Amino acid sequence: MAIASCELSDSDREATLTNESNTTTITQDTDDDLLTIVMKRDILRVALEAIYKPDSFLDNFGNIIGFNPTVIEEVARRLGIDRVEYVEPSFEIIVGGNWQGRWDLSIHSITITEERQNILLFTQPYLYSNASVAIHKNNTNIVDSETDLDRKIIGTCSGCAHQRYLEMDLSLPGVEFLFLIDDADIRPYQGGTTAAYEDLSLGDGARLDAVLAEVESICSQIENGKPIKLIPDKKVMFSDVNGIAFDALALDDATALRDEIDLIISEMHADGTLTKISMEWYGWDRTQPGGFPPACG
Repeated sequence: MAIASCELSDSDREATLTNESNTTTITQDTDDDLLTIVMKRDILRVALEAIYKPDSFLDNFGNIIGFNPTVIEEVARRLGIDRVEYVEPSFEIIVGGNWQGRWDLSIHSITITEERQNILLFTQPYLYSNASVAIHKNNTNIVDSETDLDRKIIGTCSGCAHQRYLEMDLSLPGVEFLFLIDDADIRPYQGGTTAAYEDLSLGDGARLDAVLAEVESICSQIENGKPIKLIPDKKVMFSDVNGIAFDALALDDATALRDEIDLIISEMHADGTLTKISMEWYGWDRTQPGGFPPACG
């Protein structure tokens, strides 16, 4: 498990796009909650995987950068914390909960599901992941998301919201779904959709008819030369909601820290900071549901 840290210098704070007047004042009377511990430590310990560009990734010098680090470093600045320390457990470990105090929170584009709410605490959404469909570039038969994907062989990530959507078993707090694909032949891929794109690239219908994935992921594959395209109607099948996660079973109660950061996320939505950070890293606003990158074919 890799560890990295980021000292929030004055220049870093200027780059976080907000004013000192937005910094949240913390008052606590007890020593048995995570917020108090974090404030006394003056270090916020954050779990993520720095392998997804532009979400979180390593620059040429080995520094962790991207949308998620920029957001959490601004959150830390508004809390009044001078240092962010990163650890990199696997996604499965993060969403499994029971972190045993190894980190304070995770910002990893984690979908808020009812099941995960049993073991994790979440802030309100700070990011939306819009799901759409990729097909082979030579395909001419699949043009309508509502009719042409029924009974097709569709690859997607194993155990994720996209698989649950294809199974018509996805439930997200505050989200209503229209399940548009009937009787899909679902092919789940462990570890994400990288192998699914490879199989789709072998030819139209060779192994897969389509891949259901995040719009950003599909557009990245197209940009990198994969022989795939978005389904012509470019329909967003659903937008899942991503929150900053905390261990609901933590020995040091994380509720106050979650609540404080939730207020900061509200501020960052209201003052446009989240939108500005999204435009910086994605080139479009992913802090609201729906939409496509403007340059994605």
